[in-house]
Amino acid sequence: MSQINQFYSTKVVAVIGGSSGIGLEIVNQLAGQGAVVIIGGRSPATVQGTLQRLTSIGHVVSFIKVDVQKPEQCQQFFEAILKLYQRLDYVFNCAGIIMAGEIRDYTLADIQRLLNTNVMGTTYCAFYAYHHMVRQGFGHIVNVASAAGLFPVPLLSVYSSSKFAVIGLSDAMRIEGKSLGVKVSVVTPGLVDTALYDTAVYSKADKDMAINLIRKNSSIISADDAATKILRGTQHNQAVIFTQVSSRLTGLLYRFMPGFYRFGAARLVSLYRSKYRSADID
Repeated sequence: MSQINQFYSTKVVAVIGGSSGIGLEIVNQLAGQGAVVIIGGRSPATVQGTLQRLTSIGHVVSFIKVDVQKPEQCQQFFEAILKLYQRLDYVFNCAGIIMAGEIRDYTLADIQRLLNTNVMGTTYCAFYAYHHMVRQGFGHIVNVASAAGLFPVPLLSVYSSSKFAVIGLSDAMRIEGKSLGVKVSVVTPGLVDTALYDTAVYSKADKDMAINLIRKNSSIISADDAATKILRGTQHNQAVIFTQVSSRLTGLLYRFMPGFYRFGAARLVSLYRSKYRSADID
């Protein structure tokens, strides 16, 4: 487990979606630095092993149930933290899901679930955390978006749009919160080696083949490395936290040479249609 310093020692930190992937590694590193960590998630069973492992060596880590698709639960989540600790220093919004394939192959139910989690869930948590932080006069909200929110990613169209929304939300909140003592950052990770892709929805595409296509066309880092960069960027109050140089460069390419970017993206779609998409897969 990577360590950076003791900057977060004694800080009260909520990590929503901290049961796996980047969120879990953020929990591990924060606990190792002496932070008071509250994991938010839908099921205590998913974090039982993590809680036992970290508390057994003296770290202060707990779990409060929250389904980010339900605003009343998001409100109750932060109220419970304030009741226990009387303050909230940091919030890491890590909950999110992925849906891959062409938009013509998606179901409306899958689209709604993704947007309810990635957009509304992030917004609900940021909204309630922000209100508490404005009242106390300090705090830092970190929303985990994606490199797919910096440039449009075909075959991840709804996911990409959801992350564009998170970046827009975060940028606007950062401007509003500055004079009120509240900091807001957004993270734009590229491909990170987590189980998120295993649990994604793949519409009319074989999961293993789709993951192979993603890996071939992306640079990949470990969740531990991503968490280290996120915590370091948060410490320095970076507006946008990049975990990979390739994401920053691709974002610049799309910004200044959109036609060239779209040409390359279109070739990826053609490759997918010729080798990966199957009308026989429901």
